[in-house]
Amino acid sequence: MQNLRFAEVNYDSDVDKRHLLTLLNEYATLPIGQGKPIAEDRLSSLWENLGRRRLWVHAFLGYIDVEAVAMAITIEGFSTFQGEPLLNIHDFFVSEPWQGRAVGTTFLTHVIEYAKNSGFGKITLEVLSENVRAKHLYRRLGFSPYSNPIGGSAEFWQKWLGK
Repeated sequence: MQNLRFAEVNYDSDVDKRHLLTLLNEYATLPIGQGKPIAEDRLSSLWENLGRRRLWVHAFLGYIDVEAVAMAITIEGFSTFQGEPLLNIHDFFVSEPWQGRAVGTTFLTHVIEYAKNSGFGKITLEVLSENVRAKHLYRRLGFSPYSNPIGGSAEFWQKWLGK
């Protein structure tokens, strides 16, 4: 996908805001997301909350011409055992009309290059066990489930703190 343009989100841009929130909401409405749009009150504060964390939360958009077709929201972390920063891909999405057209491969390759060029030593991500297409993409680009011969496979757990 040679004509895919990769851009880091500018939190001062209303255009970037519209593009990122539109793609994020499209992702949320899918069964593999949460099956419904993001609540309006949450959506209205999301952009400001991301922007307040701009030093360690990086969002990216992929464009074909002027159409935003892909997005990634990443969060900086740290690998204590390796002693170097890591980049966690928290959300990764290609708009449905563009899926199956190498956009995901090209876009994720840009995210990987960004991480390498920015001095990150590792990229982590989460993927649902039934998201076969995403798992196939991630494996093709060198990702694999984390496991340890003694401790077994890593699991991604959560606890809601209720607001």
